[in-house]
Amino acid sequence: AQLAEHEPERASALREWLHAIEASEGLLEPVTPVAPTGLGPWRAIERVGAGGMGEVWRGERADGAFQRTVAIKFLRVDRAGVAASIGRERALLARLRHPGIAQLIDGGIARDGRPWLVTEWVEGLRLDQWLEQCSPDLRTRIGLIRRLADAVADAHANLVVHRDLKPANVMVDSAGEPRLLDFG
Repeated sequence: AQLAEHEPERASALREWLHAIEASEGLLEPVTPVAPTGLGPWRAIERVGAGGMGEVWRGERADGAFQRTVAIKFLRVDRAGVAASIGRERALLARLRHPGIAQLIDGGIARDGRPWLVTEWVEGLRLDQWLEQCSPDLRTRIGLIRRLADAVADAHANLVVHRDLKPANVMVDSAGEPRLLDFG
């Protein structure tokens, strides 16, 4: 009321702005993601993460040959060199065999043109969440970091550099074992 009394033009502009906000209610609400199709024998079930390079979905075997929960990573197609990038990642990950590194299972190109990789599903907590929720003692923390360093050393021995080592790319399973994910 005071604004309308002293500065009617600004009050009118403010009313229009507030009306536009009310009219746009729900506009910025997250859209339910549509599961990509054309993944060979795999089916994407639920999006579990997204970042600058793409998104990760929890998936499963779609052809009934056997039951297995997997992680399916899709790369964005609007970035230069994506197809080559995921091809290199598949070739590199296929060489890695270490209990501290999530194993590559499959890969390809979806019907919508997005490259994808399938890795084993690691049930657990991100490293930062695990540290906060479990409050492990120093000996446990050091042991976990040593096992993680062993996984990184194995990748390096195979001429693979992670390029995105951070707590969000380390899962700690229910047994307290670290698993390295998402080689950038």
